[in-house]
Amino acid sequence: MDNLKQLYANLIMNVAQNHNKYGEKGLTVFTALKGINYQSSQNKVMIVGRAPNKWEHDFIPRKEDSIEKCISSVHNTIEEWTLNWVKNLWGKTLNEEGKKKYNTKKSAFWRLSKNIAKHQNPNTEFSIDSIVWSNLYKISNQKGGNPSAKLKDVQFHLCKQILDAEIDYYKPKYIVFLTGSNWALPFLKDATQVQNCTSKYVKQVGIYCGSIYVIAQHPQGKSEEAHLKEIVQYLK
Repeated sequence: MDNLKQLYANLIMNVAQNHNKYGEKGLTVFTALKGINYQSSQNKVMIVGRAPNKWEHDFIPRKEDSIEKCISSVHNTIEEWTLNWVKNLWGKTLNEEGKKKYNTKKSAFWRLSKNIAKHQNPNTEFSIDSIVWSNLYKISNQKGGNPSAKLKDVQFHLCKQILDAEIDYYKPKYIVFLTGSNWALPFLKDATQVQNCTSKYVKQVGIYCGSIYVIAQHPQGKSEEAHLKEIVQYLK
């Protein structure tokens, strides 16, 4: 975990120092989250998305105090936060004040992730509790949305190091990239036993850092039943 903390400090500092190379003004930093039953799960699965769409660790790359505060926030929570928030927001449409809130059940990403987890660990009460969730790119626009191409370029090298360190730390048996090939392939150049697939949703499978991986399309707007069926046939 100390290695991951140092890598995140390096990432945040590097992105801040290169603020003139991208257009985003305020940034947010994501760290992987572990379900409360992950360690005891029989088939450990890591689900990987593209990038955070808003998150909790924000900073302004031109402000030193903001950078330092963000690094401290990341270090203090990197192993503390869990995926309980997905369960707590599942099917919830209003907060205590009666205002609309993010409903994880309405997310195609979380519905598919939940079904993948349930297939691999059917005895878990809320299947999301049995997985680790990460993203390829750890920093994106504080206001939401994916990072720009220039922001992706600035952080790619360190994000790849962090992903490798996450895999080494969590030791998943399976990694499912719900990202599409264009996003995932640059991170997997050292993969072995690579098999390119001609199926509709799964595009590549292989071995990376000792884990079986599957690259599938992002689930938005896809047939969830067919998508799930294609993915799980490789999780054996």
